[in-house]
Amino acid sequence: MNERRFEFAVLSMWNFLHSFYRRAPQLQPLDFVVLAQHDNPRLLIDDSSDHASAYVAVEFPTELQRKIEGSRAIELQSLSIVCEEISHLFHYVNTAELDDSITPFELETLAEIDRFLCFMHWNDFFPSLKTSVHFENCSDLCEALFENRTFKQGDEELYRNAESLAFHHIRRAFSHCWTNRWLDTSKFDKRAQNYFVDGNSVRRRIPLLSA
Repeated sequence: MNERRFEFAVLSMWNFLHSFYRRAPQLQPLDFVVLAQHDNPRLLIDDSSDHASAYVAVEFPTELQRKIEGSRAIELQSLSIVCEEISHLFHYVNTAELDDSITPFELETLAEIDRFLCFMHWNDFFPSLKTSVHFENCSDLCEALFENRTFKQGDEELYRNAESLAFHHIRRAFSHCWTNRWLDTSKFDKRAQNYFVDGNSVRRRIPLLSA
């Protein structure tokens, strides 16, 4: 078992988001990761009474750590979980540093977009922790992302709406190469990157709806 593979996956995801959005909150992501004996990965937020500070952490199941450390190729589901939760941490802290606010709906929508970007580029960016999956094109990738996902009943509407809005923006950002049989996934598509990123605001180009 390689005990550094899980840490490498977390750090790589953080660096990936930093590279794409051209900004990273001033923190060490591993300091904000907690392992727990349950199967519910989540972002934990505990605001102070005056909202001047907050405790923030990402909670990952211990079983996920074991799975990543014991695998030769990272499973797509494991990568998806790491991406989604680190995306939540990245955008929540980034927004706080900009003295702004962000809704759960916005966090979920951005996480869906980040999962798409991660799946597209991961094998080229981090070859030592590859997945065994190859996608034919952007359309094929979206099918893997969004088809047959199940959610807790109470949160299903929020997640489905976030998926729908994320797909809308992904489809627009990559419309010029949606069905291309060959994509250069070793670097970011500048047209798509410019659609999602605008200066220091990761959301300005995405007219998100309120939850």
